[in-house]
Amino acid sequence: MLQDWHSKLQTFPRGGRIGNTSIGETIRTMLSELSIENLLLIAAAKIEFDGGFNAFTGETGAGKSLMLDAIEFLLGARGDASMIRHGAEQAEVSACFILKDKDLVSAFTRDLGIAFEDDGSGFAELVLSRAIPKTGRSRAHANGRPIALPALKELGERLLDIHGQNENQSLLRAPARLEILDRFSEADSEREAVRVAHRAALDAAKKLSDLRRTARDRQGRQDLTRFQLNELEDARLDDFDPTELENELKLLRGAEKIREAALSAGALLDGEEGDGAAQFLSRAIKALASAGDAGPEVEELSERIETMLADVRDAAHEAASLADKARSDPERLVELEDSFAKLKSLQRKHGRTFPELVALRDKLRLEMSGLDQLETHTEESEKGLARAIDSLKSHCGALSRKRKFGARQLEKKVNAELRGMGLNNATLSIELTPNENAPAHTAEKNEPHDAFDSSEIDETGAMLLPAPMKSSGMEGAEILFTANPDLPPKPLRESASGGEIARVMLALKGVLARAGGADRLPVVVFDEVDSGVGGRLGAMLGKKLRDLASIRQVICITHQPQLAVCAQRQFKVSKSQVGKATTVKVEHLTGDARVDEIALMLRGAEASSHTREEAAAMLKAAE
Repeated sequence: MLQDWHSKLQTFPRGGRIGNTSIGETIRTMLSELSIENLLLIAAAKIEFDGGFNAFTGETGAGKSLMLDAIEFLLGARGDASMIRHGAEQAEVSACFILKDKDLVSAFTRDLGIAFEDDGSGFAELVLSRAIPKTGRSRAHANGRPIALPALKELGERLLDIHGQNENQSLLRAPARLEILDRFSEADSEREAVRVAHRAALDAAKKLSDLRRTARDRQGRQDLTRFQLNELEDARLDDFDPTELENELKLLRGAEKIREAALSAGALLDGEEGDGAAQFLSRAIKALASAGDAGPEVEELSERIETMLADVRDAAHEAASLADKARSDPERLVELEDSFAKLKSLQRKHGRTFPELVALRDKLRLEMSGLDQLETHTEESEKGLARAIDSLKSHCGALSRKRKFGARQLEKKVNAELRGMGLNNATLSIELTPNENAPAHTAEKNEPHDAFDSSEIDETGAMLLPAPMKSSGMEGAEILFTANPDLPPKPLRESASGGEIARVMLALKGVLARAGGADRLPVVVFDEVDSGVGGRLGAMLGKKLRDLASIRQVICITHQPQLAVCAQRQFKVSKSQVGKATTVKVEHLTGDARVDEIALMLRGAEASSHTREEAAAMLKAAE
């Protein structure tokens, strides 16, 4: 399948132009195929998309919105058994995306664990599927492997931008607005500098927070640490080896018995009265020597006995040494018993072996040294945090300046686009709203000691940073809109109709896509973009969508023939009823069938041959 879609992408006219933008080379990622089975009123549908502009048309109530329902279900929207077509056991939606964005493929692998095959074509294939049975939970897969719904939703947010229902529109989400504004303003490097500076300031704040928490508990902790350290120091752990200590104790505890036994053993081995083992072995050697040259066997036996004699005399010497060591020493015994008892007591108390006790003592030594120098460290950390905040302020200021300039430029471009979409009196503005004011304990003061109040300390140190300074900068971005010059602009989601929002999004998408791909979502889906507009404006919107389709794949649901003729691929959605069963089907229109559909959209049931000629002329003019 991947090679088929690779071939399909190669058919885009290299160097050709649609509107103001060349196509083919710029299309990086597309939804190539969507399959739907037993979802709501759709029994089965297989839709093969063009990489540019795709339009869905059909009568009101024919089920065009089911295409969006299917896509949203596939990409993690809520679904239940009520979505299964009557009489079916399960509903299933699957899609194939062709990705030509290596960064996107790498991100999907890194962040979501999706595996891709590399066939050397330069394209990667992403196959998604989701099924929901009558009983049980829905199941989803990405390239054949199970995928969780949150990951599926994240995939959708990175691949498609759906405009129709507000909650699905990326440009209405606050984080996306800032990120897009930064890319449009060419402020990526400033944004990254803010992120790095914020991370450094947060690390400095956490260090100071930890030091202050330590200082708050220092007295009690210092007393405990000193007591534990003194106890371990008194044990003189470096003065002895625990194994040698235990062996010497055994020797002293049984000194008399060990001495007697060693002396007795020594006498039996090499006694002075001639009755020890050494004497008997010497006699045996002499006896063999008296045989003269009696051959190798006698010689070998004599050598073995000589070896035994040497071993016996060595053993007798060791027995004498042991007897000498095993002398009663009550004072030494008491000293060692005391040391051994202290060692065992410390091991039980701390639950540690001897090497672990030594490590604990060394750790406590360092801790005591640190506690003694805590005040100095705290002062140094306060100065370090002040420097980090100054750096963060500087980077935030640079980012804010670029954002303000970029916002004004973006406003001008988008408002110019809106005037070409029939919203002549509309005004869009981008308001940069400062983050919350800094709490009192983060106000800048002259002296490092006074700069921060230690009464409020959190685990991460974030409370020690000025609240307006976040990893994304010092402000948020809000899109304000009004369609009536007599009314003040308000947030877009509060002040615009569905059709107006769709047109604003189309204007923004076009501007951002031409601005070096500031908006990177590769597939754009529009619903209601032509709501409340006439034929002249519909034609204008169609050209805008086709311009956008030179850079992004566009999928649009429309009832405007002037818009539909601009599509590079048109699908008709229709509803039929057999008995009590209602079915929605999707048909790819080409040739005469497409001319007939455009004519039907123009005049309805009254379409004539003249209407068909008009429809054919519109299609030819839009090529």
